[in-house]
Amino acid sequence: MNGAPIDPIDPFMSQSRLTSKSAWESIHLEGQEVRLVAFTLPYLNRLSTTDRARALRLGGLRETQGFYVYRGSRLVIWGSWFRVMPRSEMAKLTRVRVEIPNSLDHLWALDVKKSQAEPPPQVRRRLSELAKTMMMPSQKVQEFRGRKVTHTGDVDYMWVPRVNGDEFTYEINSEHPSISAFVNDLSTEQQKQFGLVLEDLQNTFPVVDAHNRLSADGVPESPDDESLLERALEGWLLAQAHGIDLDTFVLATSRADPYCQVPEFEKRLREVVS
Repeated sequence: MNGAPIDPIDPFMSQSRLTSKSAWESIHLEGQEVRLVAFTLPYLNRLSTTDRARALRLGGLRETQGFYVYRGSRLVIWGSWFRVMPRSEMAKLTRVRVEIPNSLDHLWALDVKKSQAEPPPQVRRRLSELAKTMMMPSQKVQEFRGRKVTHTGDVDYMWVPRVNGDEFTYEINSEHPSISAFVNDLSTEQQKQFGLVLEDLQNTFPVVDAHNRLSADGVPESPDDESLLERALEGWLLAQAHGIDLDTFVLATSRADPYCQVPEFEKRLREVVS
């Protein structure tokens, strides 16, 4: 504009290898075709600072989820679910591109400026059916955020959820290798005292604060791969002092949170300790 380049905004982050994309869906109407495809943005802590800023250029993730309607390749309306489903934390990584032809203007309730559009009943029904399916990848990312499990078998998480009806809490997993190895060295009285400390930690888990920060697109800090490998090496030195063999230690550690987040952790750990 006026000789100055304009940096385009890609609300779908379609060029990122971390973005997932669904297959194209078609809705046939009066001999014409409405096409749509869903994109699931990567969670913010997987993005570089630059890409994170790009993902938030239109606003917060919660406010910019939904359908993006293009009429003749021109964006008409964006960030709306057209009341087929509410905005939610679970769907905030979902962006659905909807392409409509100019020949269906009379059905889309376009305003005079062609800047607003409402889908016809036939399309709305299909959008309602597809919306829940298209937001499922976003829900999966939210539920398993930061847990990049790259091996088969169960995972020993440090924190485990406990659900009672509508109520939930997080408890520290006493079977986690780091906890069990520590407890084994304690006397009966010390184990009892340590159990009370764990209860205090569980009862004061900052659920509301964490929710508020994540809802505002805050990015939790995670340890890098090298620091986790160094931490595991320290654990191996302690394990040796207790007569634990290498295979037992490596297998137990590589399936435990947070070490299971590291790609090929078992292989890399064996290279470090051998």
